[in-house]
Amino acid sequence: MADAWFRLPIDPTDEDLARGWTLSADDLEEVRRCRGDDNRRRFAIQLCALRTFGCFVDDVGRVPVRIANHVGRQVGLPPALFITDPERAATDTAHTQRIRAYLGYRPFDDDTLERLRATLEERAAAGVLAAELFEHARASLRAWKVEIPGRSTVERLVTASATRAASEAWELIANRLSPAFCASVEALLLKEEDGRSALSRFKQYPPEPNAQTILQYLRRAQTLREMGVGALDFSGVRPDVVVHLAELARRYDVDDLKRYAPTKRYAMAACFLAEAQKTALDHLVEMHHVFMTGLHRRAHHAFDARHKQLRQRSPRNLGVVLDAIEALLDPARPIADVARELDMPLVRQAIGVCRELQRVAEGGLIDELRARHHLLKRYLPDFLALPFATEPGSELLLAAIEHARTLHRGERAAVGADAPVAFAPPWLRRDIVVGGVIDSRLWETGLAFAVGDALRSGDLYLP
Repeated sequence: MADAWFRLPIDPTDEDLARGWTLSADDLEEVRRCRGDDNRRRFAIQLCALRTFGCFVDDVGRVPVRIANHVGRQVGLPPALFITDPERAATDTAHTQRIRAYLGYRPFDDDTLERLRATLEERAAAGVLAAELFEHARASLRAWKVEIPGRSTVERLVTASATRAASEAWELIANRLSPAFCASVEALLLKEEDGRSALSRFKQYPPEPNAQTILQYLRRAQTLREMGVGALDFSGVRPDVVVHLAELARRYDVDDLKRYAPTKRYAMAACFLAEAQKTALDHLVEMHHVFMTGLHRRAHHAFDARHKQLRQRSPRNLGVVLDAIEALLDPARPIADVARELDMPLVRQAIGVCRELQRVAEGGLIDELRARHHLLKRYLPDFLALPFATEPGSELLLAAIEHARTLHRGERAAVGADAPVAFAPPWLRRDIVVGGVIDSRLWETGLAFAVGDALRSGDLYLP
């Protein structure tokens, strides 16, 4: 049924007309066999429709005027504002039979229905989803040169095949789930005091990252690992089917999920949790990057503000120091006399400001980063406990992560002189080791920056 399959554009472009409504010389010869201008116009339109869309137009009278006149112009007919209905219904029947014979098409029959059902079930068993099955049905009928039936007929076939295949997929997934995993799913479906379930929390998009929210997502990732989500077996099920089932579970609330049979409920939950684990890890990587970027930015702003404040004070204080030095170096004046004349508290204060400016200029940013280590420390131990893997060439970073893990587990009291340092960003590396001693706060901060950079470049990843 044409109206159910496609919508004709009211104002088609020249490209639309050329692509779908152009008649060949043989077409024109076939059209001119009809008697009367209106019959020829209707015949030409239906011929183009079957060849272009695989089915006839339901109501030729509703075909846009621009299409009708474009076709009529090729036949040599004058423009018309509308197309009249045929005087006899048998005329349309005769035209459709002639068009099918001319284009080599045949009507949809019971044999074709069984053939289509078989190919749809075969594709559905391979994991093809309903939307793709629908397009496959249309493409198959076009390839077989069979007139496409009403949309509802194809939809029923597709739905039946997809439902049967989905049931088999649910069974396959659910049969591989352990009783412990199923019990964990039931626990996630229980509503808490606020009326929400633990499962619904896995559907939330993370807020602005801070140490608390990152730690919260780390706890969720840990919950999924403890459930064994990473070890779920989806072999034999197409990845897009897993994603489809996960999306269904995401759309349903817990009450909807509880109404399904256990097999379907557990299979959908397993797919959703598998995708939730990937999403949680992706969010953690991005949140860590945003947090470290913000930490560095705030440290830089604090450094700039302090540096600016000292620079504004430095001209006056530098003048005091320079005046004192010039007076002391004047050979015509005894040092003792100069010392009595100088305002020594003012000179010492000025020297202190200049020294502070020097210290801030040389290491103020590092000091600001060190002062913010306690914010990073709130979640870094749990973050570094994630199961990282590395590409060849980044083994040193993985060794540093393992070194930090031993520190966080309490297996060593301090970072220690044996800790790797070369992994740290060059702008921070020279300040980590001072006088042969490793600054533990800067070492961990450098590790956090290096892990974030490696995750974004792909040198470090979470399998």
